[in-house]
Amino acid sequence: MELLRFFLILKSVENKDEPKENVFGIILSVIILSMVGISLFFFGSERESDGGNFFTDLRDKFQDWLEQSKCDALRRELLALVQHQQDVADRLIDGAKAEYPGNTERWYLEKVIYDLKRDRV
Repeated sequence: MELLRFFLILKSVENKDEPKENVFGIILSVIILSMVGISLFFFGSERESDGGNFFTDLRDKFQDWLEQSKCDALRRELLALVQHQQDVADRLIDGAKAEYPGNTERWYLEKVIYDLKRDRV
């Protein structure tokens, strides 16, 4: 009810000097299209099929990209901490992997960065 009242107020506030546009229709269209897009994303991601579907694949690719970008940022931070010596950074990561097997790449990067910062204090 409040949303409808908001749209009616918004429609009545139109500027008289500008060309009349159907602001209410535009806003309603944007809301409906957003709801359709969101529902397609969630309903598409819940369906299980043998080959996967477009929305599940898209979500997985986005999550992989997001994780990779976080790892890239952590790797740059680690390289800055070791004065851009790639071999030192790789050796520290390999040591953490040997000591704590079975974790993600991001976890190893965070662990090495944490240990370096802790030891420098």
